[in-house]
Amino acid sequence: MTDKLGRWVFLHAGSGGWEWQRIHEETGIDVQRSARVFRSLLECIRDATAHGYLAPGHNDPATPRRRQ
Repeated sequence: MTDKLGRWVFLHAGSGGWEWQRIHEETGIDVQRSARVFRSLLECIRDATAHGYLAPGHNDPATPRRRQ
């Protein structure tokens, strides 16, 4: 997953859980990495979000709801 801050990678760390890392898009160098391993992918994504990760489609316009 790529955004203006680089490529974000979510890795399954075996039975330990999940971790994330951000890689520089041009050099491929590890720029930032989660400080710990998380039990669930959702927990890992929440932590990455707190560190600047933006999920794909984060700026897509919302679909308006129809009145019923």
